[in-house]
Amino acid sequence: MKLLLHPKAKARYDQIVSDPPHALLLIAPAGSGKQFLLSQLAIDITKGVMSRIVTIVPEEKKKSISVDQIRELKIQLKNKYKENRVVLIPDAQLLGIDAQHAILKILEEPRPSTVFLLGVSNKFDVIETIQSRTQTWTIPEPTEQQIYEFYAEVPRVDLSKAITIAGGRMGLLSALLAEDSENSLISAIETAKTILSESTFDRLTRIDILAKKTLDISLLLEALLLISKAAMDGAAKANTKTLYSWHKRLDCVMQAKMLLSQNVNPKLVLTQLFIKL
Repeated sequence: MKLLLHPKAKARYDQIVSDPPHALLLIAPAGSGKQFLLSQLAIDITKGVMSRIVTIVPEEKKKSISVDQIRELKIQLKNKYKENRVVLIPDAQLLGIDAQHAILKILEEPRPSTVFLLGVSNKFDVIETIQSRTQTWTIPEPTEQQIYEFYAEVPRVDLSKAITIAGGRMGLLSALLAEDSENSLISAIETAKTILSESTFDRLTRIDILAKKTLDISLLLEALLLISKAAMDGAAKANTKTLYSWHKRLDCVMQAKMLLSQNVNPKLVLTQLFIKL
């Protein structure tokens, strides 16, 4: 898969490759393709030498990155390199709080020729001190014209439907066109569609199960956001009376996302949202 970037994002990308910062924090929503973007960036920085890329993800059967993994990384980084090497953490929101403090200590003592690439969906996914020790990069989405040109071989009707849901989120758009049922955001969208069609009572019966999985809640809220935006745009174009109700749903979802980012109790966040939907 080739990279498709907005012209401003492409200019920044090239700048990072030619003069990498000590640490970069890419802030992009779920489905934007940030994992692929960061992986490609790591490859370009190291000029394709995969042995100089260290990727940090949760260990098998674990949901978060442990402090022990960061301690092992610190030992590994003692080896000196003349050429650039990259520490890639594509889902930095999976760093446990102890792991975040451990990575912060490493960031506070820059290693020569070592570049850290971190990805999050929201800047609040990592502690403020990590934000202050990194260059943040919020990428603009590709234009619709760029997308149509990039996917020129895809039937326009199919592409238009995918764009309606995904917009410029290239990871989700690619998954929709490939009919990737394993994609976590696509699964969340299907769940969100079901929730929107249910009665308030049926929605509320889901909360106990959903509230135990904060990461799943974040994806669900992202899915509800995408559906609400798409429905609102459709209602605006058709000039239907449902525009106001979808706008109201969108506001509710955005408020829920904000509360969740502020560590408000997930069960309370979902309860308030599901009553208002």
